[in-house]
Amino acid sequence: MAKKQPELALSVGVRSERGRRDDNQDKMSAFSTPLGMVYVVADGMGGYRGGAEASRRVVEGFQRHLNGTGFTESINLKEQFQRAAQQTNAEILAESSSGDPTVEGMGSTVVLALLRSTPGGMQMLTAHIGDSRGYLLREGTLYRITRDHSMVQRMVDTGLLTSEQARNHPESNVLSRAIGKQPTVEIEIGDLFQMNPGDVLLLCSDGLWGPLTEQQIGELLGRHVGTQEIADALVNLALECGSDDNITVQVVRYEFRGLGARSAALFSADSKNASSALPPPGVVAKHDLGPKPKPGKGGRKLSKADLFFGALGVLGVAALFAIGYHELILHRQVTPVVDTHRSADKTPGDITPPKPDPGPGVKPGPNGLVTGRLDCRKNPGDPRCTPLAQSNHSDPNKQHDQPQTQQQKTPGPNTTPVEPPKKPTDKPVPTPTPVPPPAGGKDQGKPPVVDPNAHEAK
Repeated sequence: MAKKQPELALSVGVRSERGRRDDNQDKMSAFSTPLGMVYVVADGMGGYRGGAEASRRVVEGFQRHLNGTGFTESINLKEQFQRAAQQTNAEILAESSSGDPTVEGMGSTVVLALLRSTPGGMQMLTAHIGDSRGYLLREGTLYRITRDHSMVQRMVDTGLLTSEQARNHPESNVLSRAIGKQPTVEIEIGDLFQMNPGDVLLLCSDGLWGPLTEQQIGELLGRHVGTQEIADALVNLALECGSDDNITVQVVRYEFRGLGARSAALFSADSKNASSALPPPGVVAKHDLGPKPKPGKGGRKLSKADLFFGALGVLGVAALFAIGYHELILHRQVTPVVDTHRSADKTPGDITPPKPDPGPGVKPGPNGLVTGRLDCRKNPGDPRCTPLAQSNHSDPNKQHDQPQTQQQKTPGPNTTPVEPPKKPTDKPVPTPTPVPPPAGGKDQGKPPVVDPNAHEAK
């Protein structure tokens, strides 16, 4: 059983915004005619009321004349659009010359696109007057399919200006052609060409393309979202970039129903038409947006948001790993191991506790360990053999808190324990007064004798 081919359809998103102006002089519409479906954007000029009136009359005039009784199958498409443009121009010029000051000198630009379904697929034709533009996004390349009728465009065509210089030229808003300004006007009409699934058409006023680059326009048109979201995104970006004019856009995407932006990738994968990626006729300028979508995978390109959140996730994982590693090292306990069976010759890196100082009269035993006790009978001069030292030795914390006293006699084996010394008082101890020897006695010339009980008599 043959696989059913998805149905092709048009998806449309529109938006018109007055921006920083007091009123909106742009008009847009879409209507059906015997020729096919027509989409139109008009940008009026000529004062507070004249600009809005002119753009309204342009939209209504093309709709009326393309559906009028003058339509015949024998007249080709371009002639039908030319006739409708002349009739609409005459009506606006007559009203602007009626003497009404509110509409005097009014005029308008216009850009139209005709889309009609044929047995061979969808066909499209564009027509325009002024500097309202038409763009086509195809296979990752943005094509400008209308040429501005302005003074700076003429200088670009003759090589006097570059496209970038023309964007910021002080006369960029001076038009060389508009509806309602001259008795006759010529509408520039492109050739009819075949649309491919995934093609995106954009019709817009100069309030959109003025502040934006073609790179920005192409990236938004290529987003994998609905056409209304694209239209909103285009207008919002133009406002953020400082557009000071009315902004009007119509976005039309030719797609397989229910597949949206994936239509282009599906068509590229399944179609055997080698000319599917050819540019449309009448290209004024083109801008390559980068790699083409890969067939069969939807051609999705990572956005800045995807890259941001991906990098954020990687940083979060790295932070968690670093915290865990830090906690492991911080709380890890390393207990040194002392091997008492090893020889005294240690190699670098051995972890051994420091050897205690055995003091005089005590010799260290094997492996540096202290064996035996201090014998005060054999070491009477050792300061640790005094009663004060023995008392402090039992309590190391009181070793530096007890005052020094006169040296006691070496205790014997049967001596009674000596009472601990009294606590020191805050009064200073007087220095013993030396007793001078009697003059001329036998002890003359000897050092004076100090009476240890002299201070007690006082």
